[in-house]
Amino acid sequence: MLIGGFLGISAYFAIVNVWGLMFPTNGLYGNQVNPDYAVVLFHGYGSSGTSFERLSVRIENMLPETHKNRFVYYTPKAPNTLSSFRLILPATYFWLESSRRLDTAHEVEAMYKYVDVDTEYVKGLIDESIVEKYGLPYEKIFLIGFSEGGTVVTHIATDI
Repeated sequence: MLIGGFLGISAYFAIVNVWGLMFPTNGLYGNQVNPDYAVVLFHGYGSSGTSFERLSVRIENMLPETHKNRFVYYTPKAPNTLSSFRLILPATYFWLESSRRLDTAHEVEAMYKYVDVDTEYVKGLIDESIVEKYGLPYEKIFLIGFSEGGTVVTHIATDI
């Protein structure tokens, strides 16, 4: 049973990611006209923003009626790709440049240098796609991250 469930989840993410590449979206879901809040969902290493597409719908469906249609959901795709796996696994994106450099940058200070560069890029995504577009202050933006996306959220939250 556990193996079947695991395979089902893996197949689901593969289908969602391939679908996202075949029919690209802007990564925005929910109330895109006048939202009161924003939720930004950061995917994990080797995935893409489309893997959180259904999660945004599930979050919206779990909200009480008084809170429905008050959120815009943004699921950006990480800027870095593992090009050697691109033909086999089309959704192989990652956020932190330090992920690519772990073989050569064993020192903690070197890793944090790249994390800082990446958080600036991600903060720019949030500013352009949420703050400027909808006029929402940072206090009304919720960040959710899975795996490497969680690392990005932690660094952004301490910077903003």
